[in-house]
Amino acid sequence: MKMDAKQVLVAGGDLFEISPKEGVYYIYKVKNIFTNWESIEVGKADNLDDAINFIETYSGKQISAVRTVFKK
Repeated sequence: MKMDAKQVLVAGGDLFEISPKEGVYYIYKVKNIFTNWESIEVGKADNLDDAINFIETYSGKQISAVRTVFKK
């Protein structure tokens, strides 16, 4: 079963992405640097719940929204 990536928005507007691959959930902080989007890996997790909890702890802020990103 294919798992889709998730974008996670935290209070204050910081954006993260969770990208599952082969059972590992890679966690990226997404930055807009002069209109170029850059993703920086900040962690890994074994499941989606742990990845979301990691983002909340890493950012020190509450989760505002989680949405699915459909990639081809």
